[in-house]
Amino acid sequence: MNTNFSIGAMGDVALTRASQNKQDSIASLASGKKQNLALKDSGSFSLSQRLQVQSVGNRGASVALQNAMSIAQGQQESLERMTRILGRMNEVAGMASNVGTLSSEREFYQTEFEGLLKDFDKIQNESVNGVKLFGNYF
Repeated sequence: MNTNFSIGAMGDVALTRASQNKQDSIASLASGKKQNLALKDSGSFSLSQRLQVQSVGNRGASVALQNAMSIAQGQQESLERMTRILGRMNEVAGMASNVGTLSSEREFYQTEFEGLLKDFDKIQNESVNGVKLFGNYF
């Protein structure tokens, strides 16, 4: 009989402790105070830390992707301009090589061709935020 009494007393103590923990939890939730999760639930704390690290990594990856997209857009625009320049260079070369073209006209075409070539080289050496659009990346 003495054993039943001590088991009942242990049950009362456990019930009292659980009720107190419940009241403490409700009070801390109602107060809005930040809890030290590491002391209360180490598994949840570990998970939250992992998620925070993953979030920082995701932000870094997002910035890297945005930078890569900017460079790709810059390359696309430059390639379109270079294509137009090459097309005009082809036209100028064709007009200059025409048999009926006067030498003064050929000089004009040569000057225009050289200007187009300089523009082409400028575009080829452009950079965005210090990163060359066309060149060795490795």
